[in-house]
Amino acid sequence: AAFSLARPLRPMPAGQLRLSEAQPRICAASRDWAPLRHELRAVAAALCASAGLLAGGRRRAKVFGRAPGVLRAAQQQSEEEEDVLGDGRLMKRLVTAAKEGSPGPVDGDEVTVHYVGTLTDGTQFDSSRDRDQPFTFTLGRGEVIKGWDEGVVTMCTGERAVFTIAPDLAYGEAGAGDAIPGNATLRFDVELLDFVEKED
Repeated sequence: AAFSLARPLRPMPAGQLRLSEAQPRICAASRDWAPLRHELRAVAAALCASAGLLAGGRRRAKVFGRAPGVLRAAQQQSEEEEDVLGDGRLMKRLVTAAKEGSPGPVDGDEVTVHYVGTLTDGTQFDSSRDRDQPFTFTLGRGEVIKGWDEGVVTMCTGERAVFTIAPDLAYGEAGAGDAIPGNATLRFDVELLDFVEKED
């Protein structure tokens, strides 16, 4: 059967994608975290406002306790890949930097993106651009594959990047339909169009 994602990247039945194993998010626990969420949002805004100086996981590194990376300019298209999680399973290549002053989402926000998904050999399996239909989901809630939750949170509005996602952060051993085989590494060209702030 042809691979069709009317609601792309939604989790498959429990036990196949293992999306429920995502690490707890410190800003998504309950209303008791509201002050911290405001602090995280302020950090995200400040970092995105720094003329696009931070790319990939470096923008969230200090917030979520990951090893901070070296700041680098991202004014133009870059061929460099950044190791978002620090273990090689989620790589990010900046295509278009966000404009100076652009805000960025935190976990729990509703984000809207355009994307094109391909296998590593270039075979395309899905594209919101081809449908001319942006995709909206709630960040950090397991509504999409883990690689998306971990990757999109590093972006600022207007930014476009290509994420290379290891199988365990994508569709795992099960794959998805006929288009995505088991243990497939995936590439997604993602553009963060907009986001809506949500408070728990």
